[in-house]
Amino acid sequence: MTPFECLREADVIDAIASGRWPDRADADLRAHVASCEVCGDVAEVASAMSAERDAAWQEAAALPPAQVVWLRAQARARSAAAREAARPIAVMQALGLASAAGVISVAIGFIAYWVWARSEWLLTMPAIDPLALGSMGFAIRGTLLAIGLWLVLAPVAVYLVASDDWIRD
Repeated sequence: MTPFECLREADVIDAIASGRWPDRADADLRAHVASCEVCGDVAEVASAMSAERDAAWQEAAALPPAQVVWLRAQARARSAAAREAARPIAVMQALGLASAAGVISVAIGFIAYWVWARSEWLLTMPAIDPLALGSMGFAIRGTLLAIGLWLVLAPVAVYLVASDDWIRD
């Protein structure tokens, strides 16, 4: 049965952590690791972890120059300031578009009412079919429904296009 601990484990870990393993370690410790199964496993695992730690430190140590970091920070700050400055402009554009849509729909409503009010005059003309004028009411209702839907959905669409909240950088 193999023991789960060895009294020299701490010595092996210390030698690996200090960078003395295996070249600058005591000959007695190297002989013990070669004969002890627990210490051999500890030396193998700890050496791999130490090598991985050293590699990670080397990767982390490769920082860009300070000027590059400063320029990136300045560009990021300018970009954030531009986004913040553009938000009120986008809101005003959305309100302007919604107002224009409202004015256009009111104008279309007035024109449709004017045409509808004068439909009696159109009925007296011999070239116009009376059934066609009855279906004109459906067309006007459909047009007004489409305009109403557009008035509701246009500001939402403008907001989604103008805002950066739903786009991930």
